[in-house]
Amino acid sequence: MADRLVGGLGWAEMVVLGLYSAFLVQKMASAENTSGIRIVIWTTFSVVFFLQFILGLAGIEKFLMTGKLHAPVPAVVIGGPIFRGERFFMPILFLSTIVLVGPAWCSHLCYIGSWDGLSARAAARPKKLSEHWVILRVCLLALTPVVALLIRVIGVDGLTAGYVGICANLRIPLEIAAAVGT
Repeated sequence: MADRLVGGLGWAEMVVLGLYSAFLVQKMASAENTSGIRIVIWTTFSVVFFLQFILGLAGIEKFLMTGKLHAPVPAVVIGGPIFRGERFFMPILFLSTIVLVGPAWCSHLCYIGSWDGLSARAAARPKKLSEHWVILRVCLLALTPVVALLIRVIGVDGLTAGYVGICANLRIPLEIAAAVGT
């Protein structure tokens, strides 16, 4: 990112991020309460990630990761390649990461996981999702590739398809609220 903003500054960013990573590894390795540290680290990462995304949406294209809009929502991992007619790099990356780290994906690697963690801490004991939420999640998962293929076939433009992907994930805050009982 630094190289995009000021040409030739990418090396400095790599050094700073490397030092920051070493600091975090040391902190996590020596701490007794790693869950508290992890939630701070990932909430900070998530805020920076979404701030960068919002700046990109506001028209400062240098802040978009690839220079192209890519909505950072889970439905895009499945629906995006189907809509664009591309290979399945992101789903393969996602699934292989899940195989390697399991549920740590959300608590360590996902930019949305920190918000889930914060929501879970808001209640004394998170409640289990009711059966209708589980059924809804499975239906939405099954519906995502179907809708992606359908909007591709009927010729929906990329921006509208992006809005469809974002709307498909509006259920996430509802699920979190249902789990914590708010």
